[in-house]
Amino acid sequence: MTPGQEQARRELERIAQVPQSPVRIQDTSEELIEEGLLQIRLEIDCSDTPVLPSGIRLKPAEIFIVCVFADFPFTSPRVLTPDPRFAGRPHVLWAHEICLYTSPNEWDPSAGMWGFVDRLLTWLARAAEGSLSAAVLPWHPPVARDSAAFGPLIVRAEVPEWARDARLWHAWLLVRRVDERILEAVGWMQDPREIRRRPDRFAVPVIALDRPAGFTYPNDGSALVDALVAHGFTKQRLARLLTATRLANAVNPDAPLILAVGSPAPGGVDAPQRIAHLVAWWISADPREAEPGWIKVFDLRPSASVRRDSSRPAGWIAGKTILVLGCGALGAPIAEHCARAGAASLTLVDSGRVTPGILVRQPYEFADVGLPKARVLAERLRRVAPGTALTPVCGDALDQVQHPEVDLIVDATANRSVAARLERERWRGEQRRPPLLSMMVGHNSDLGIATLSLPGASGAGVDLLRRLTVAASEDDSLTIVLDDLYPDPPRTRIFQPEPGCSDPTFIGSSTDLAAIAATLFNGALSVLGSTSADPPPGQLRPTRFGLVTAVPTGLRPAGLNRRLAWTDDVIRRDDRNDYEIRVDPAVFARVRQAAIAAAAADSTGGTETGGALLGQVDLASRVAWVTRAEGLPPESSASADRLEFDVTRLRDRFADHRRHTRGTVSLIGMWHTHPHSRADASSRDEATMRGIVDGFPGLAQALLLIFGGGPDAWRAWLDGAKLPDLYVRMFFPGEAEPRG
Repeated sequence: MTPGQEQARRELERIAQVPQSPVRIQDTSEELIEEGLLQIRLEIDCSDTPVLPSGIRLKPAEIFIVCVFADFPFTSPRVLTPDPRFAGRPHVLWAHEICLYTSPNEWDPSAGMWGFVDRLLTWLARAAEGSLSAAVLPWHPPVARDSAAFGPLIVRAEVPEWARDARLWHAWLLVRRVDERILEAVGWMQDPREIRRRPDRFAVPVIALDRPAGFTYPNDGSALVDALVAHGFTKQRLARLLTATRLANAVNPDAPLILAVGSPAPGGVDAPQRIAHLVAWWISADPREAEPGWIKVFDLRPSASVRRDSSRPAGWIAGKTILVLGCGALGAPIAEHCARAGAASLTLVDSGRVTPGILVRQPYEFADVGLPKARVLAERLRRVAPGTALTPVCGDALDQVQHPEVDLIVDATANRSVAARLERERWRGEQRRPPLLSMMVGHNSDLGIATLSLPGASGAGVDLLRRLTVAASEDDSLTIVLDDLYPDPPRTRIFQPEPGCSDPTFIGSSTDLAAIAATLFNGALSVLGSTSADPPPGQLRPTRFGLVTAVPTGLRPAGLNRRLAWTDDVIRRDDRNDYEIRVDPAVFARVRQAAIAAAAADSTGGTETGGALLGQVDLASRVAWVTRAEGLPPESSASADRLEFDVTRLRDRFADHRRHTRGTVSLIGMWHTHPHSRADASSRDEATMRGIVDGFPGLAQALLLIFGGGPDAWRAWLDGAKLPDLYVRMFFPGEAEPRG
């Protein structure tokens, strides 16, 4: 007897010595039924246990045999009952073994025999009141002994409506070979001859019982046939079923002959009542003569199983089509997250090849060196998620940005040209705009940034990174973003990982990137999964999000996890120059205040006012962002019929804005109002703007905004009821006439 078994015996003796304890030890047998197994025979006093009509009538004293393993308490004991009347009851396996624990992890070694006996007494109480299927005790399907020589069989296809008849019936599963070992059921058939159109598939007959099978299935072919007959499925019907299956599978000579049995769940169990459990039997001849060959069945039908990631943010991915641009340190793990979460299809785009240096942080192998990343990643993910359609594209991501038929675009390239192309195509294209997630990593991999544009949002990655930078310039807790992305002064040392033309990149390990990629992606999925909720009354729905995570490291001990949200800008088009103008709603508020002040100073209400526009213009994306509207520059004049600007001091005046926002907000143009009249540029307005762009050496362009509207529209805007009319126009140096 081992020390652990001796401990178990002593604990049972102490339990039996407790006053009024229902436990008595009859004897301890050191004749081991298996090597290292000790038997202790217990008598449980059940004379005071209440019995209900639906329960099992207990004897005054029930006998149980506790089997203790050599390494107790680290392995839970088994408990057997010699009384056959418990056979077929929930949690009674093979007629005599009582299963008290759902899994080995449910066993609490610290509770020892005290916890074990308490569990056994609970089982007896539940048996007496007929509630063995209650949640207080473990619940699992009937048990079949599986053989390592066969299967497993994975069942994903849900039972169709026509197969939900409560009577005893049979049908067929449509099964494919995943590889030499794994089988997968991908559909249901009423006629096995349908298989003739699919020579790469084979049919598996299913007998659906009309009542629960009990808690154990037969352990040999003869007992299986007898059990089916007992349920009303005759031997003749079984023979016809197997013959029809063999004939149907003749198109696939290598198809095995498998018989599946489905059983409803017992009453009181929170599980589907029709084919709640599936088991399968591999047969090579008449099942009565066949050797035991139960196949391990993994039942993944939605009605019979709960995904381990259920109710988590990644659940949004299930069934979606996703385009991943870049299969590197961020894109590759995100693609794997998508595959594991059940994406319907993944398109993987990367022009690069696997190099030895990237193995420190990207999920590739040494044997992959020299091969295209996209192709290697696709092959790897096929082994992870064979149900996901994977398309590798070994080409430039710039050529793949027009992809309207996907549910999500992930830009993990950290490539400015790709971001600019995405930005331009998003506003110029007429196609559907799917959500766009852009991600990047800081210089030392202790900072991660993601931006998310929802469908219909006014901007993409360039837009949102800029918006995040502006927010960081106004929030001291986000200074890390400015210092990492736009260091001042700029870094003088560039991290070049390999000699030659490899891209300057960032320093980071696989653990750094795993933490950043998962945190950012989970945050973005959380947003995507919650966007269906209506915003509070009086609030606009955010359409653009910025996610910042700072991973604690030795270099930066403090962590950070922030989510910022913004509503859409007001969008106008300059069709003359093919630019999109995006005006922050705060600009309208500032201009309205100035217009109200001008109207108050002039009884006619016709005095114009104006000022400078601060923002940014992106020549590649062809977007102009208007972030702020400033008042009249010094020594400018306004009257009822004209507005004159002194622009000589503007650049110096707004230099601080440019430095503070690391170049994101600077002077980009002028604005003025046309009270009670049309928002349109006069010849004097055009001359003024050409003077601005020609008078500032190095100024690439200037933007003009004119706020106006007829009398009714103007008064409605001043009253806060609606937006004014808005004229937008870009001007370029040396431009004499409007561009056609």
